Amino acid sequence: NKTSKYAGVCWNKDKKSWQANLMHNRKQYYGGAFDNEEHAGMKVNLLCDKYGIERKNPMINIKMDAIQQSVIHSLHIET
Repeated sequence: NKTSKYAGVCWNKDKKSWQANLMHNRKQYYGGAFDNEEHAGMKVNLLCDKYGIERKNPMINIKMDAIQQSVIHSLHIET
């Protein structure tokens, strides 16, 4: 069993990927599947931003390097 250190992130053993999920106002929001645990945590934070709630994973470094910025850019949230 793999357990994530990030809120809203869990390992899906069937898909062999990290899943990003957010529960807000009794609704479940799916953020996608990721090869990287931290990227899934970033996506949870983006979902929090979208719904105007406090980020679930504030420990993810806010000062992102160029690679992380490109990942965030590629993870944009569809409206």
